[in-house]
Amino acid sequence: MATQTKTPTVSIGIPAYNEEKNIGALLSALKEQVCSSFILERIFVLSDGSSDKTAEIVKGFARTDAKVTLVHDARRLGKIARLDDLFKDAQSDLLIILDADIIPAHGLVLSELVNAFRDPRVGLAAGFEIPYRPTTLAEKGFYGWNLVWLDIRKRYNKGISVHNNPGSVFAMSKALYKNTEIPPKSIAEDEFIFFRARQLSLGFAWVPSATINYRLPKALPEYLKQSARYISTKEKMFEHFGKGIETEYRIPAGLKIGSLLRTFGTHPLMTSLGVSLQAIVRVYTLFRKHSLFTNNTWEAARSTK
Repeated sequence: MATQTKTPTVSIGIPAYNEEKNIGALLSALKEQVCSSFILERIFVLSDGSSDKTAEIVKGFARTDAKVTLVHDARRLGKIARLDDLFKDAQSDLLIILDADIIPAHGLVLSELVNAFRDPRVGLAAGFEIPYRPTTLAEKGFYGWNLVWLDIRKRYNKGISVHNNPGSVFAMSKALYKNTEIPPKSIAEDEFIFFRARQLSLGFAWVPSATINYRLPKALPEYLKQSARYISTKEKMFEHFGKGIETEYRIPAGLKIGSLLRTFGTHPLMTSLGVSLQAIVRVYTLFRKHSLFTNNTWEAARSTK
């Protein structure tokens, strides 16, 4: 007799800080997701001290959809604190985390993430984030480097790396989220969760078909801060997991050069702008990395909303 496979239960967590411009569109998009392979139990919107209409919009959805739950108070605690509380409260087999300023690229994003857990060794699955096409010259530069970086990430170690666990779209098994508490000062919850899964001997699955779209910053100062954050947070991971994980961040020079050449061949102007911007980012990071974070929270980029 064939063994019956239990249909997994799923909850979604959406940390949000002043996301009135997108939270309604995201919740509407989630209602259009195909959920035939799992049971969607709850959608938690974690309003982190939002002072705009985020809470009001979510309450409107909650009135017509019992799955939508607003967690809201006036305190700005930061994404990590909100996730730690969610890990304690959630009870579903799987917990999917989405940033509030993204939109699923198609109706099977949640299903693709859930399907990764058919392999019982998997404790963490991450999707793939693709930016919207640029409209300004500055955005073209940001987009150019993003194209290079996406090409690198696709090719490095078949996608199985810390670089492919974006904080914007990932899923955790109950065995992972119930055994994870992210230290507030670690800042990079995505990287911490990746290494925590390794620590618990839980596998990582990269799911490029689980694609979401997001907006790049339109302003150079915001781009510099975002990029510098990513570069500097690995030092915080060393504090928790040891210097031995440094090898997880390294990418072979040959792979970088190959991705640069491929991207330059198809997008020469944007790639050139992107490489020039990266030189500025490295200098900015060198002088500003110790002043990028305030009270364990990250300054939100307004132009991505």
